[in-house]
Amino acid sequence: MRSGVALEGKKQLLAKFVGLEGAMDRPEVENACLRAAQIIRNRTHGNIRRNFNRKTGRLFRSVIARKFKRRRKGDPGAMVAIDRKIAPHAHLLELGHFSRGRFVGPKPFFRLAVDSSRGAAWQQITKGIKGALKAETRRILLKRTF
Repeated sequence: MRSGVALEGKKQLLAKFVGLEGAMDRPEVENACLRAAQIIRNRTHGNIRRNFNRKTGRLFRSVIARKFKRRRKGDPGAMVAIDRKIAPHAHLLELGHFSRGRFVGPKPFFRLAVDSSRGAAWQQITKGIKGALKAETRRILLKRTF
């Protein structure tokens, strides 16, 4: 004797969930990516404050966090970068360089910030994606078309 459960409307339900890829177009995901980038930027600012004197503040001002310009749907994202127009010397400080015949050792500020804030950044992105999926699932299920 077998017992089982039958689910009516299974095909329609699965078809609805295929539409969840639209959740990546929601502003929650894009904003979560920007918040993650800002976490890394803030940690980089902290490293710069601790390790360098601020004569001009160019290195500090050069660290930027911005949303990507979207080229197509479903591509949210953000970036953290050093604006080389503001601080063209940043890579020399990060990686080290030769000056007057001797090597000046690296003082990494960006790599350390990325490595130390990776977990917090992923948490922000995960939280944004979960919120977008919940909202999109709610929207799909409330259509009542099956």
